[in-house]
Amino acid sequence: MKKMYVITIGVALAIALIWLLVLLSPGIEERDGLRTAVAEAENQLIDFRRIMFEFPDFFNSRKQLLQQKKHLLSKLYSKAELLKLFEQLTNTSKAYGLRLVEISPSIEELLALNRSLPNEDCPRPLDITVRLRGDLQNIGKYIEKTSSQDFCQRLTRCVITNSDETQRLSRVTYSFKAILGTIKDS
Repeated sequence: MKKMYVITIGVALAIALIWLLVLLSPGIEERDGLRTAVAEAENQLIDFRRIMFEFPDFFNSRKQLLQQKKHLLSKLYSKAELLKLFEQLTNTSKAYGLRLVEISPSIEELLALNRSLPNEDCPRPLDITVRLRGDLQNIGKYIEKTSSQDFCQRLTRCVITNSDETQRLSRVTYSFKAILGTIKDS
């Protein structure tokens, strides 16, 4: 009988232990899940701290890159404007049957434009010299047409030369102040 008690107590303990494991296993799984979640949160916190320490460097480098981009775009902007201006002057000379010999901007002003950033509130003037060859009347119409354009601020110089009295075509050199940023596509 004693043996029966021992077996009964052993079976009861085994059943109790099984029930205990069944009842505690969700808690154990939950505890393991919480440990895993805490470990992941700690890793995320470490990453967050690293990112926060890198943030000022990121913003400084971003600011420097934006300034570099603005500076490079200012150079591109002035060159694109010059090309537009040259194209417009060439097309106008062809329209009046003139031979455009030379278009030359002031080198000093071009270098200054490349060093400066564009300011939309303050247009950038550039002194342009144009050399033409053709009929004097057509040259006058050409100068009148270009001086009435938005990009032309004022005429600064005009020289008319004829090397020979019998020669019908004249050579004209004139200069004007062009305002970059006001040139419209033709």
